[in-house]
Amino acid sequence: MYRNKTIQKIIHIFFIFLLSSFSIQDAKDLETYKRINKNGLDNGTIYIRANGTFSTHFFGGCDGTLETQGKWKINKDTLNFTDIETRMMNDPWKKSESSQKYLIKNRRLIAFSIVGNKMVLDSNEIYKKVKNK
Repeated sequence: MYRNKTIQKIIHIFFIFLLSSFSIQDAKDLETYKRINKNGLDNGTIYIRANGTFSTHFFGGCDGTLETQGKWKINKDTLNFTDIETRMMNDPWKKSESSQKYLIKNRRLIAFSIVGNKMVLDSNEIYKKVKNK
């Protein structure tokens, strides 16, 4: 009887360890991109995670930190962000009706939109891939 309880505890601890290792692995950043500004200042970062989620952090002026989170998927050379939520200064997360698309080119993400069946690149939204630690 004592031996069965010991084995059950060992199995329980093993499964807790196994589950926690998967959750830690899911949150790992696959890729990180830093915003490129014309003035050379870095004020934003995009984190692409292995579990299919992303988050962004932008810093600016008196508004403080703007964060977004959601899901990502790649279609050919386009990175799509969907199910986007936003918050400012650690306020509660709010669902956004928008989605965001980035062209993947030469280790960079370039935001774009489609206007009149034409792709319009946003030169204010370019991110350079950086090495993860």
